[in-house]
Amino acid sequence: MKFLGKLKKNAGAYFAWLFIVVVAWGWVFHLITMTKTNEKIVFFFGTYSTSYVNKEKLEKKKPEYVKEIETYAYSIEQPNYASFLNTFGFQVSDILVLPGSKISLTDCQAAFSPISSEYQTQFSNYGFYEGDEKAWGIKVHEKGNPVSLISELDFGEGDKEEDFYLFFNKKSIHISGLSGQDDGKGLTGATEMAKALMTL
Repeated sequence: MKFLGKLKKNAGAYFAWLFIVVVAWGWVFHLITMTKTNEKIVFFFGTYSTSYVNKEKLEKKKPEYVKEIETYAYSIEQPNYASFLNTFGFQVSDILVLPGSKISLTDCQAAFSPISSEYQTQFSNYGFYEGDEKAWGIKVHEKGNPVSLISELDFGEGDKEEDFYLFFNKKSIHISGLSGQDDGKGLTGATEMAKALMTL
């Protein structure tokens, strides 16, 4: 009886400790099982699409060292698009597909890796997003051209249609050699996946 009385009296404390233990183990399990940055490539699509249906096909083309492909697709017409671009685009994505009208040279210098002349010849393209004597992005959709280099994305129609470019996040660890400089990591998954994206 004393034990039951004590249990009732301290039930709140016991439940609090139980909750803490469960949360702690959940957090540890998440850390153990989550995919590491060097094993994952992230795409951000800022077009008129709200999903990317070719993700499974893209996963079949990933390099051997890459375990996971993540895709984020947000319509540029969504009111919170800028927030998504800052959170999922500039912060965590390796490859971004964005409209030329919403990107400036300042954005390029701050967020994207320049593409060396050696790499420029390796990509199918309709041109480049250029500035400061550098190529920052690969034109993957040209206004008025019915054929885009990336399938299954909505690039707009009529007055909404414009040029779209593929950019590489300069924070990415998967773009070794892209800018003409070797970062020592030797990971080229983002450039390989960009080529794969344009051949699906």
